[in-house]
Amino acid sequence: MTIEWKAVKEEAIEILREYITIDTTNPPGLEKPAADFLENILKKDGLKTETYQAVSERPNLICRLKGDGSKKALILLHHMDVVPVEREKWSVDPFDGRIQDGFLWGRGALDMKGTGIIYLMAFLLAHRLSLPLKRDLIYLAVPDEETGGEMGAEWLINNHPDKVEAEYLINEGGSGWKEGPLCGFNMGVGEKGPLWLRLSVDGTPGHGSVPVDDNACVRLAKALTRIADFKTPIRIVPEMHAFLDRVGIGRNISPAELADHDLLKRPIVAAMFRNTISLTGLKAGQKENVIPSRAEATFDCRLLPGVDHSGFIKELEEIMADEGIGIDVIMHIEASCSPAETEIYSVLEGILADNYPDVPVLPTISTGFTDSRCFRRLGTHCYGLLPLLIDLEIIGTIHGHDERLPIQDLEKGIKVIFDMIQRLNT
Repeated sequence: MTIEWKAVKEEAIEILREYITIDTTNPPGLEKPAADFLENILKKDGLKTETYQAVSERPNLICRLKGDGSKKALILLHHMDVVPVEREKWSVDPFDGRIQDGFLWGRGALDMKGTGIIYLMAFLLAHRLSLPLKRDLIYLAVPDEETGGEMGAEWLINNHPDKVEAEYLINEGGSGWKEGPLCGFNMGVGEKGPLWLRLSVDGTPGHGSVPVDDNACVRLAKALTRIADFKTPIRIVPEMHAFLDRVGIGRNISPAELADHDLLKRPIVAAMFRNTISLTGLKAGQKENVIPSRAEATFDCRLLPGVDHSGFIKELEEIMADEGIGIDVIMHIEASCSPAETEIYSVLEGILADNYPDVPVLPTISTGFTDSRCFRRLGTHCYGLLPLLIDLEIIGTIHGHDERLPIQDLEKGIKVIFDMIQRLNT
């Protein structure tokens, strides 16, 4: 079996360039042109597709290669929508698909149109080479991930679960990274649960020249200071014991010992071992000389697997020490995890070792949430992996300015996913 990997890479680059030019900023999303684009590529290869949608402009696209049925399906999942941009702060047009300085630039290059095209090319290779399949191979492109998946993965599993029954799913939520001499592959085995909260307090309004004791802004500020001074405790969830082993710390370290370890000086690592609280918004007042009657704040909290969100809210109430401050839940999604002791994890670990010698594979809990949580509810084992080694500085452009994907090793990333498909069908 001979594959011209250079040609595969060039095809992937051209597809991704055009894909990025399709503006699927969410809100409003309106991902149909992107779904049509992917559907046309698949149909040119003689493949049949299906679409299912809550509304006509936001389809879920499914393409299936049939296996012999002796094993359950494998899903290659990505979302078509992207987050908004501040165009004036980009060095290039974020929807131009420009290649420059060894990168393909544009919104979605990393999150997650680039990953989607890596998966697509591996899927097309399996079809073009008539790869014998023991399990169905499903290419799945969904809308609306960036605002919670109500029109995408959530809707799909609630309305058409039979179309996405599978043993394994590969998605975002993990990536290769490098920083100076350090490098590794974060294999996303789970993700924290988002808990978005609104705090509000009412006080006595009046003229700014006459201070009042129950100024809503002052009361809220005092409560926010107490929360800011609170350090959530270190928790080592079972899924992270293997991570501690791989980085040389050892699975038997206590939370107290880990809290003092240099590794936790990195915020992204520390966030995998504690619940986090981020102040994301403040709202109060209409005019400089008017004491407002109400003050509000919003928090983005991320909870580790096994943490009860109602208990966490009670803890915040105790910390604030002001019974007059109300807490409303804006959104809550349970944390979710998949085991690291599975065939697909072992297969990917071996393939990454073949392609990236001496680069450790680390099972990790993602600090963000993905569509994988939906499929875990169906019993599917889900893992996150963008199979490229990328500078941490570049990974930091996700949801930021000048998002871009390094193209030098793009064929290696496609090869990792194609080899995974092969080995899971032997």
